[in-house]
Amino acid sequence: MAGHVISTGEKSNADRLLLGKCVASKPLGSVRGNKAFYANRALFKSKFMSRKSKLKLYWSVIRPVVVYGYETWVLKESIIQRLSVFERKILRKIFGPT
Repeated sequence: MAGHVISTGEKSNADRLLLGKCVASKPLGSVRGNKAFYANRALFKSKFMSRKSKLKLYWSVIRPVVVYGYETWVLKESIIQRLSVFERKILRKIFGPT
C-alpha cells in the first residue's frame, strides 16, 4: 500500500518538530543548511537588514532546507543535538555577541 499512511496514535515527527524538537536521522540536513546559509551569508552579514528580516530569512529559506523530508527521519538524540547546534550557530550569526 505505497502512498498510504496509517496512524498509530503516536506523535509524528511533524508534531515533535512543532513542539520545538528537531528530528532527523541523516546528517545531510545540516550540510545542506550550511550550504544554504553560506550562499546567503552576504544577507546575514548585512548591516542594512534588520534582525527581524534575518530571522524571517532563516525561517523561510534555511530551516526548510535543513528539515526537508523530516517525515521519514528516525528520531535520534545525537541528530537532535546536531540540529540544535546548527540552529544556535545561525542564531549567533544573526544576533551577534551579546
